[in-house]
Amino acid sequence: MSLANFVNITITADTVGASRAGFGVPLILSATAAFAERIRFYASLAEVAEDFAVTTGPEYLAATALFSQSPRPTSVAIGRSALPPTQVYTMSLLAAPTVGTPITISVKADGATSTDISVTPLADIVFAPSDVTTGTDVVVMTAHGMTTGNGPYRVIATTTLPAPLAIDTNYWIIAPDANSIKFATSYANAIALTAIDLTTQGTDNHLLTRDANDVMVAQLVDRLNSVVGNNYIAAQVAGGGDTDTFTVTADAAGEWVSLQVNPAQIISNQTHVDPGVATDLAAIALENNAWYCLITLYNSNAYVLAAAAWIETQQKIYMADVSDTTVVTATVLGSDTADDLHTLAYARTAAWYHPAPASMLGAAIAGRCLPIDPGGESWTLKNLAGVAAVVLTSTHRTNLVNKAANSYQTVGGSGRTFNGMTADGDFIDVQRGLDWVEDDMGVAVFNAMATSNKVPNDDDGVAIIENEVRASLARAVSRGIFRANPEPVVTVPLVASVATADRAARLLPDVSWSAQLAGAIHKVSINGVVSV
Repeated sequence: MSLANFVNITITADTVGASRAGFGVPLILSATAAFAERIRFYASLAEVAEDFAVTTGPEYLAATALFSQSPRPTSVAIGRSALPPTQVYTMSLLAAPTVGTPITISVKADGATSTDISVTPLADIVFAPSDVTTGTDVVVMTAHGMTTGNGPYRVIATTTLPAPLAIDTNYWIIAPDANSIKFATSYANAIALTAIDLTTQGTDNHLLTRDANDVMVAQLVDRLNSVVGNNYIAAQVAGGGDTDTFTVTADAAGEWVSLQVNPAQIISNQTHVDPGVATDLAAIALENNAWYCLITLYNSNAYVLAAAAWIETQQKIYMADVSDTTVVTATVLGSDTADDLHTLAYARTAAWYHPAPASMLGAAIAGRCLPIDPGGESWTLKNLAGVAAVVLTSTHRTNLVNKAANSYQTVGGSGRTFNGMTADGDFIDVQRGLDWVEDDMGVAVFNAMATSNKVPNDDDGVAIIENEVRASLARAVSRGIFRANPEPVVTVPLVASVATADRAARLLPDVSWSAQLAGAIHKVSINGVVSV
């Protein structure tokens, strides 16, 4: 005889209930993703490598930063941008070059060889018309200290230069010996020993300039364009007098390059326009919104501000990497990206300064903190795998603190994050915790209504809603979002006091609660007394 003759069991799978948001899932916005859908999810770096095999590419670097942390995310999303930017850096020397002090730029680019370029200003050399031999194109310069291929340099004359040399023109050096040189029109010609045919000696003395602003800019541009596999064009931009600047522009939309400079030497800002990042993010969220923290890779002022404006309308946060030197050198109201975000008081965007975009500081801190349940984490004093600490002066740090921006410094012998703040001056963990409460409470109340045959419009029905609110607040307390003492307070109306129109509309108004944030300890003040 069947057991069903005595016991009848029916099990129904309920798919009505709403799901919780993915508070541990970051999204990398990619300009090179080749998949058809707008978003994919990955459980490991090896899975990311199947779609983004170039290890110098920004998606791979960001995923590495995320998956290298401990703890680390269990899932990482990559969203496909249909409107990629054309990356542009605008650069200039901060001050007059110092003879003997190298000026450096570290280059990492998608598909390029990672290269540290360096140029060293040398003292100017004066040479007379009698030092120029037109028959052999040799110029006598005793103990010049140069080798073949050095340059480009420029020449200046009091009156007339040796023909066909011209002012504001780049020349490279051929060095037959330690006391003489020849001029070439390009590095390739210098290496090939193809010298300029000097037809006159000129008049009065001439000056080979080797430490002027324009000369050093020309050398930096030359070295940047010589990086193997580069995906950009560096170009010198003429200024009045000795004030030339330079730009580095990606070969095509979606190409990516990381240029790290010393803010004491070079002013560097990403200046490309926003091609429509908000449109891309909206399309990605429409297809799949199960992600929480945005990571972007082409972080000009316009691009970051557009992404931050969109994030502000969502229940999400944004870790914005900023490498612009003005973020640390400019004071408040300096109109840099961090200051602009601070002025706008954005509560969901955190600016993270690192001079090397390839370090992916924003992705690294997201990878370190997102795996921790909301309420259980603080985003400050975190050590990050694979990220070099930033060297900051006291002025740099003060400027960052005053803009509620963040960075990564050596503290007690290891790298540690500070300040862990969003641009409005609040802490990232506070916003994440409140987002969790909003999501948890909304889902709990919705599911109570959606999974019941009916929640009656009487005091018993109100009690069902009240219980869900109290249970959500209790979960927030247990997670460390709210304090247990004083305990959260919930207030609900009696149905008899609800307006007739609200009851007719089946609306329960005036449900309210209050709670105190648990917060965290970031600083300690200790007073000790020692007696004998």
